[in-house]
Amino acid sequence: MSREIWYQYLQNINKINQFNQCHYESEFIWTKSSTPVIKTEEIDFYNSKLNYTPGYLTAEKIFYPCPISVMYVLIKSLSFHSSNTSEFTIVVYSKNFEEKKVLTINNNHSYDVLSDIIHIVNILNLYIDHENELKDLDENILQKKNSIDYLTEDNIIALIEKLNFNFFIDGQRRIGKDDTEWNELEIGNLPKSFYIRNLFFKILEKKHVGTFTIASEKVTLKSSLIHIEYDYNHTPYTIVGYNGRKKIEPDTSVTNHIKDILKFNICQLFDEKIEICERIKIEK
Repeated sequence: MSREIWYQYLQNINKINQFNQCHYESEFIWTKSSTPVIKTEEIDFYNSKLNYTPGYLTAEKIFYPCPISVMYVLIKSLSFHSSNTSEFTIVVYSKNFEEKKVLTINNNHSYDVLSDIIHIVNILNLYIDHENELKDLDENILQKKNSIDYLTEDNIIALIEKLNFNFFIDGQRRIGKDDTEWNELEIGNLPKSFYIRNLFFKILEKKHVGTFTIASEKVTLKSSLIHIEYDYNHTPYTIVGYNGRKKIEPDTSVTNHIKDILKFNICQLFDEKIEICERIKIEK
């Protein structure tokens, strides 16, 4: 049985985050004497195994195998090991092209290998174009298919709904003056992404956010939680006494109010490109 061979045409190799493919040859418009393609060869019809070769195709349909340069990324090779399991090697360059990093990505259980490669190449070009360092790139994250998908508005709302809220009352005794008493709120189960945690903090740190108001005296961001102090009162020190900080019952009105503040503002401030660049950095 003869092997079927076809070419997948690539476009926008000189544009950040716009690298893509034509699914059909009829969609492709020739602008040069040759164009980057992925030569696709069926090597096992019964097990749907395909072999991919990067290179350039001339208008006369002559194929030249070679690496394909896409801005700061060089696609060197692609290979198949078994059904739905592939491996491809790329080289990522720094913005000044003085440094480089060779990455070998194992692509498991994917039915659209080329789309996955294109997605990774676009993300890496974004990462470099946003002035990020090669040494900070966490290549292990790139091996996890679902770890490099862009977050949607629904994803962000789901992260807000998963936040934990713990309420406390605390105070300070002041000799010769009324004692000070205040409420505290600790927001935990924050997203892993520092970029999103920092956005949450910036929103809540403001006294007035859109049509919502939070009467907070102090908002701080720690590694694992956001700490808010609010409702300061100068009164006789009767509730807390000398026992210090005390946990109290949750206030659902405050909890819902905080969630509304975050939901109302986060989608206006969130930048999916910055977030994904931060996500593929090595955690420090």
